[in-house]
Amino acid sequence: MEKKPLTTGILREDIQLLRGENLLLFDPAADSYYKVSERTAEIISFFSEDLPLDSMLEKLRFNGIFSDEAELLEICGFLRNNCLLIPRYGEMSCRGEQLKIIKKRT
Repeated sequence: MEKKPLTTGILREDIQLLRGENLLLFDPAADSYYKVSERTAEIISFFSEDLPLDSMLEKLRFNGIFSDEAELLEICGFLRNNCLLIPRYGEMSCRGEQLKIIKKRT
């Protein structure tokens, strides 16, 4: 069985970047705010298509943003863990997974 390459995912369309004293990502579905750095916000702005990590790094470099796989994996993990990406076909919704885990604990 061939292993699929890791991909970035696509940022949900309803996620908003709020600029003020701090940069915040706002998730209206969860009514949650996430403080992010300028650099992270800049990188996240390129999550408009589901690309393999190496293709995303190339896309970022082409646009003058020099990153590495570790930084990109950290950002992808943050977005996935907080359900800020569009769920992939065949994957259970992030919130559904979290509810199952919580039910097992109780």
